[in-house]
Amino acid sequence: MTILVYCPNCNRPTKVPLDAAGKRVRCTGCEKTFTLPHGSGELTIEWGPAGAGRKIPLWPGKTITIGRTKDNTVSLPGPLVSRRHATLDWVNGEWRLRDPGSTNGTFVNSQRVKLIGLTDGSRIVIGDFALRLTVTTSGPSDLDRALDAMAVEESQAGIMAVAQSKAGPRDLTDSRADTVHGHVPLIKPTSDGQQPTPLLRRRRLFERWPVIAALAAVVIVIVVLLIAFLV
Repeated sequence: MTILVYCPNCNRPTKVPLDAAGKRVRCTGCEKTFTLPHGSGELTIEWGPAGAGRKIPLWPGKTITIGRTKDNTVSLPGPLVSRRHATLDWVNGEWRLRDPGSTNGTFVNSQRVKLIGLTDGSRIVIGDFALRLTVTTSGPSDLDRALDAMAVEESQAGIMAVAQSKAGPRDLTDSRADTVHGHVPLIKPTSDGQQPTPLLRRRRLFERWPVIAALAAVVIVIVVLLIAFLV
């Protein structure tokens, strides 16, 4: 986005980037370079009986006069506009609008004012005219750009780490359960692509003989005790 400012070399309007305040720029007319001061900008007539769309360059140190007659910097020919209706000056780092006593008043952002500091985007209404103030900005500094680049690199590194962790090798730990007879597979593989179902292998009969022997011994002891009691 560009903005219209004065070139101090040729004293003619030239277009420069909106975020070029404090930087070296080149005039499109004389092609000489100059440093764009903070506070440079433009005043645009947004609507009115005449001059809608006209842009007036602003330069710190140059007073802008607004009024009905042609000897003003900004001429607004209308019955509700005083001969010298308002002035704009760059004071202490801001554009200040002064109404020296117009008949119908000056309005900034819908409020009638006598003296007020303007900000980028302030809307001024004088009679049947509406004007908009636009001020250049300094844009990001070299440090800001470096920090932004570092943030982007860190974000990309984090995304890559997450992607690699998701696409890395699966957990290869042993999926068998420990039993008294060693490791028994818990997962029975399937051929239909379904989720494997946990399955414990059944013990064969000869693998259970210690339990059977213990139960038989208990039964024998009980029988012997009963016989001895009865005799």
